[in-house]
Amino acid sequence: MLSKGTQILTLEGLRFDANLGILEHEINNPQ
Repeated sequence: MLSKGTQILTLEGLRFDANLGILEHEINNPQ
């Protein structure tokens, strides 16, 4: 069982990765 701190860090990390992916997508495919 993950501690609450670890769960929060994991969620923040996933969100950060998702934001990077969106940024790269926007840069590579400008509208």
